[in-house]
Amino acid sequence: MGIHNKLADLQLFLADMGVSDTAHIQDELLYGLPDTTPVAIVHNASLPTQRHAVCTLGELQTTIAREGLASPSVIVVGDVMQGLLAAAQVPEREPLGQTRTA
Repeated sequence: MGIHNKLADLQLFLADMGVSDTAHIQDELLYGLPDTTPVAIVHNASLPTQRHAVCTLGELQTTIAREGLASPSVIVVGDVMQGLLAAAQVPEREPLGQTRTA
Protein backbone atom coordinates (compact mmCIF):
# COMPACT_ATOMS: atom_id res chain seq x y z
CA MET A 1 0.00 0.00 0.00
CA GLY A 2 1.51 3.34 -1.07
CA ILE A 3 1.36 6.49 0.97
CA HIS A 4 -0.83 8.06 -1.70
CA ASN A 5 -3.78 5.96 -0.45
CA LYS A 6 -3.98 8.10 2.71
CA LEU A 7 -3.51 11.55 1.20
CA ALA A 8 -7.15 12.60 0.78
CA ASP A 9 -7.35 14.11 4.28
CA LEU A 10 -3.67 14.90 4.70
CA GLN A 11 -2.65 18.49 5.37
CA LEU A 12 0.95 17.79 6.40
CA PHE A 13 3.52 15.13 5.58
CA LEU A 14 6.95 14.94 7.21
CA ALA A 15 9.67 12.66 5.92
CA ASP A 16 12.69 12.17 8.13
CA MET A 17 14.52 10.07 5.59
CA GLY A 18 17.64 10.28 3.56
CA VAL A 19 17.36 12.39 0.46
CA SER A 20 18.32 9.31 -1.54
CA ASP A 21 14.66 8.27 -1.07
CA THR A 22 13.43 11.52 -2.59
CA ALA A 23 12.44 10.07 -5.97
CA HIS A 24 10.23 7.47 -4.28
CA ILE A 25 8.71 10.02 -1.87
CA GLN A 26 8.01 12.47 -4.69
CA ASP A 27 6.46 9.83 -6.96
CA GLU A 28 4.19 8.49 -4.22
CA LEU A 29 3.05 11.94 -3.10
CA LEU A 30 2.30 13.04 -6.66
CA TYR A 31 -0.36 10.30 -6.84
CA GLY A 32 -2.49 12.25 -4.37
CA LEU A 33 -1.20 15.82 -4.35
CA PRO A 34 -0.77 18.43 -7.08
CA ASP A 35 2.75 19.22 -8.25
CA THR A 36 2.21 22.77 -6.92
CA THR A 37 2.02 21.56 -3.29
CA PRO A 38 4.52 23.54 -1.18
CA VAL A 39 7.58 21.70 0.16
CA ALA A 40 10.50 22.59 2.41
CA ILE A 41 13.70 20.60 2.81
CA VAL A 42 15.62 21.28 6.04
CA HIS A 43 19.15 19.92 6.23
CA ASN A 44 20.86 19.58 9.64
CA ALA A 45 17.80 20.97 11.44
CA SER A 46 18.60 22.89 14.65
CA LEU A 47 22.35 22.80 14.05
CA PRO A 48 24.59 25.77 13.23
CA THR A 49 25.05 24.22 9.78
CA GLN A 50 21.28 24.17 9.07
CA ARG A 51 20.29 24.97 5.51
CA HIS A 52 16.90 24.85 3.84
CA ALA A 53 15.17 25.22 0.51
CA VAL A 54 11.52 25.85 -0.35
CA CYS A 55 9.98 24.60 -3.57
CA THR A 56 6.95 22.77 -4.95
CA LEU A 57 6.42 19.02 -4.91
CA GLY A 58 7.03 18.91 -8.65
CA GLU A 59 10.47 20.51 -8.12
CA LEU A 60 11.56 18.42 -5.12
CA GLN A 61 14.27 16.24 -6.70
CA THR A 62 15.60 19.09 -8.83
CA THR A 63 15.79 21.45 -5.83
CA ILE A 64 17.63 18.94 -3.65
CA ALA A 65 20.20 18.34 -6.39
CA ARG A 66 20.60 22.04 -7.24
CA GLU A 67 21.00 23.10 -3.60
CA GLY A 68 23.30 20.17 -2.75
CA LEU A 69 21.14 19.07 0.19
CA ALA A 70 22.02 15.72 1.73
CA SER A 71 21.15 13.56 4.72
CA PRO A 72 20.15 14.20 7.39
CA SER A 73 17.24 16.21 6.05
CA VAL A 74 13.58 16.60 6.93
CA ILE A 75 11.11 17.08 4.10
CA VAL A 76 7.96 19.04 5.01
CA VAL A 77 5.10 18.75 2.52
CA GLY A 78 1.72 20.44 2.61
CA ASP A 79 -0.25 23.54 3.44
CA VAL A 80 1.69 24.04 6.67
CA MET A 81 4.20 25.78 4.43
CA GLN A 82 1.64 28.54 3.81
CA GLY A 83 1.97 29.48 7.51
CA LEU A 84 5.73 29.82 7.13
CA LEU A 85 5.33 32.00 4.07
CA ALA A 86 2.74 34.16 5.83
CA ALA A 87 4.98 34.51 8.89
CA ALA A 88 7.77 35.75 6.65
CA GLN A 89 5.48 38.60 5.55
CA VAL A 90 4.73 39.80 9.12
CA PRO A 91 6.66 42.96 10.01
CA GLU A 92 9.12 42.68 12.87
CA ARG A 93 7.73 43.64 16.27
CA GLU A 94 9.44 45.64 18.97
CA PRO A 95 10.87 43.52 21.82
CA LEU A 96 8.59 43.20 24.84
CA GLY A 97 8.83 46.13 27.20
CA GLN A 98 9.89 48.61 24.52
CA THR A 99 7.66 51.07 22.75
CA ARG A 100 8.18 53.19 19.70
CA THR A 101 8.23 56.94 19.97
CA ALA A 102 7.02 59.19 17.20
